[in-house]
Amino acid sequence: MIRIISEFIDHPLTDEQIDLIARQCTFEKMKNNAMVNRESLPVGDLFDMSETKFMRKGIIGDWKKNFKKKEDELFEEAFTER
Repeated sequence: MIRIISEFIDHPLTDEQIDLIARQCTFEKMKNNAMVNRESLPVGDLFDMSETKFMRKGIIGDWKKNFKKKEDELFEEAFTER
């Protein structure tokens, strides 16, 4: 996919560059990256990084352990409106 995207934007990459990008984009690498987690470049009104990291566990459905029923309802309402 990296090669396809790089060719689409007319910026071909070497095999070594593609390998490096692929390694840096693994969940393990990204969850420990301060930039990905907005620790180095916070987006104040988007996420409160003092509570949790942006990249947490990478487990599908894990959000259910963190959202209370009311929070889920509020999210669904806001999502539906938008």
